[in-house]
Amino acid sequence: HGFSPSLRASFNPSDTVSMYISYAHGFTAPSPSQLYLTYGAPGTYLTVGNPNLRPETSRGLELGIEAGDSALGGSLRFFHNNYRNFIDTNYGVTPNDPNWNSAWTGQYPMGVTMAVNKARARIYGIEASGQWQIDTNWYTQAAVTWARGKDTATNRPLNTVAPLKSRLVAGYERTDWGAEAQLNLVAKRSRVARSE
Repeated sequence: HGFSPSLRASFNPSDTVSMYISYAHGFTAPSPSQLYLTYGAPGTYLTVGNPNLRPETSRGLELGIEAGDSALGGSLRFFHNNYRNFIDTNYGVTPNDPNWNSAWTGQYPMGVTMAVNKARARIYGIEASGQWQIDTNWYTQAAVTWARGKDTATNRPLNTVAPLKSRLVAGYERTDWGAEAQLNLVAKRSRVARSE
């Protein structure tokens, strides 16, 4: 269980522009699969449950601006979150790790992973999005997100934070049918913490 208060203040300089700032506490309990589910097969990979996971807590700040309306508009937001006991969901376990079980040696050439807690972590970034209703039927949407994550206890990157990514959408809609095309673009991951 946890208590997660939040506070938000906004200012509307005009009918179509809104600026806001919010501060929030977060609480995330480990899922049953992160705690107990183990799956994989010898000769491939192994994902192991971790019954020692502790709940993740966070404190986050977000600044944003929204402009326009559903016909033509967009938003820009900056976020910054600090975590305690951050749940890293895809942590690579190696023979040098205290979580390693000697029975796994030589059995899983594609690796062994599990969820672990990072004592302290930080994730921050920027997200921009927009939409344009070209006419009654045609519309477009676009979004781009840049984020950085760091294990602040070890000063290493968080592998679970996605690199720069964007989404482009073009669609046609009527009352009885529609069609949509999406293009998702993701940059190469350049900041990676290698297993030790």
